[in-house]
Amino acid sequence: MVEVEGLFKRFGRRIALKNVSFRLQEGTITALIGPNGSGKTTILKILCSLVRPDRGSIRLGGKDPRRDPEVRRLIGYMPQVYDFPEHRSPSELIRWLKEIRAQPASREEDLVRLFELAPEMKRSLGTLSWGTRAKVACTLALMFSSPILLLDEPTAGMDPIASTRLKDLLRMEREEGKTILLSSHSMADVAEVGDRLLLLERGNLVLEGNPKKIMETEKVPTLERAIAQILENRRHGQAS
Repeated sequence: MVEVEGLFKRFGRRIALKNVSFRLQEGTITALIGPNGSGKTTILKILCSLVRPDRGSIRLGGKDPRRDPEVRRLIGYMPQVYDFPEHRSPSELIRWLKEIRAQPASREEDLVRLFELAPEMKRSLGTLSWGTRAKVACTLALMFSSPILLLDEPTAGMDPIASTRLKDLLRMEREEGKTILLSSHSMADVAEVGDRLLLLERGNLVLEGNPKKIMETEKVPTLERAIAQILENRRHGQAS
């Protein structure tokens, strides 16, 4: 469903991605992980056509979104930063997005109920907490039942109830055959829902695999310790 080949991206003097390639299968949850500045958000923005790569190609459902803009309708995207118009309400934002996409939002009401957003729907976005904004952003990303979901730090700022409900929902989306790519600094979340992870470091894809198998290989009890150990070993190896 998602094919990435040789992505290279530079911002000024900083190289954000260095020839990154991977493929995502339908019915899977893949986690992009890595230190700050490793290229996770850049990959998600390239897949959404918000950033153009300097080199490389992407294909969504077998098509190139740069040549066929209609392919973007396959995507539900949740950004890491919620740059909402603060004087507008969640209800207005949802209505505008439905008009722009000209698609039926089959899960709008279910998501509002799931994240208990009803009391907030008429309030100005500028008055909402960061966690509530995250729930609104998640609703916008998931309400069209898009076959490809790109989620940048989706549980960041969410309370435990909302975070748990979202992870349960992502499992359901996977069972329905969705292709899900999410970035996260929460290794507990990745271990809980991820079928596969892609570890980035300084723009390089340095490891891919199943979270549980990676923990077994590193012989540690948590994914966080496994990834920290891998990165530390790489840095010591590069320094020697």
